[in-house]
Amino acid sequence: EEVISAENLTYTVDEERLIAGDNLAITLKKAEGTDVGDYDITGSAGNTNYKVNFTNGTYRILPRGIDDAIVAISGINETATYTYGEVPTIDVESVKVTLSGVETALTLDKDYVIASKKYATWNKETNSYDVASATEVQPTAVGKYQVIVTINGQGNYNSTVVKTAEYEIVAATIENAVVELNEVEDQTFGATIAP
Repeated sequence: EEVISAENLTYTVDEERLIAGDNLAITLKKAEGTDVGDYDITGSAGNTNYKVNFTNGTYRILPRGIDDAIVAISGINETATYTYGEVPTIDVESVKVTLSGVETALTLDKDYVIASKKYATWNKETNSYDVASATEVQPTAVGKYQVIVTINGQGNYNSTVVKTAEYEIVAATIENAVVELNEVEDQTFGATIAP
């Protein structure tokens, strides 16, 4: 992607010493590169009737923030519901930003890193996820959970984006289960029953 082109470069000339109608035929050239960094701008004059001293310029490419990135989380099924014993494999499927009007996929470890992936448990008393107690250990018990993924930009990108997704683990049903209870002898009031 072209970040800046020679046509976009400007210059200032002290033309008081030019003979009327003359033109210096100045051409500006930028150093190659589109990654974050500082690049030189140099100039030359096509009119050899003048000795021109150039003060080189610099242009700087700054990192683009990813705080507006579209983050897709993979591993959660359409219903976001799992049966006890099933554990979803949750990951970041993609991180995309819009560059010059085009949606562009970023590359893990080059453009961004996953800073953290934490799980918060639903708190029935507060009717919300307990984000303050979120842990990196993925829960496997019956309950409602929120995965919180924090992504940091790097290289040509900076800033942070946080994406959340919810899922639930429900109790497993045991089909055709038969539970037989052993009979217990009659007990006297206050007696302890041994297991």
